[in-house]
Amino acid sequence: MISRGGGVTGSFNEYENKDDINYRAMGFSIDGALKYSHISRIGIGYDVFFDESLVEEYETIENQDIPLEDKMYGGIHISHEFLIHKFAIITQYGRTFKNIPGRGKSYMITGFRYDVSEKLFLKIILKTPTELIADFALFGVGFSLNSLKKNDFNRVKI
Repeated sequence: MISRGGGVTGSFNEYENKDDINYRAMGFSIDGALKYSHISRIGIGYDVFFDESLVEEYETIENQDIPLEDKMYGGIHISHEFLIHKFAIITQYGRTFKNIPGRGKSYMITGFRYDVSEKLFLKIILKTPTELIADFALFGVGFSLNSLKKNDFNRVKI
């Protein structure tokens, strides 16, 4: 049983520095997954993150803007989902395409997904560098592109 899906996640998070500046963080992901049992799926995916707090990691000249590409980065991940009725517990391990100052090349994501319908879901995730220090939380809405088995939505009920 193969299912494919994608979603957009985003939030506005507060990072405080000496000037009490608030920064935005957003993310986008596309995932493909294979359901290998009635309660589990494994998959791969692509992530893009936008994190304005990265300006704190770059040494800059006063009043000089950091280019947009230095606030964005992409990566690929492997994932596992534990399915319980309309809920899923999500774990992911990813590698970025470039070394992110202060964050490294790896990241982990843990979170929950709630399936509102067969095509629409809500998600809350926590993204961390591999040092296990929380980077930011994302709250999002996503959609499923395709599901080859119609009753895939009816999961184990506990």
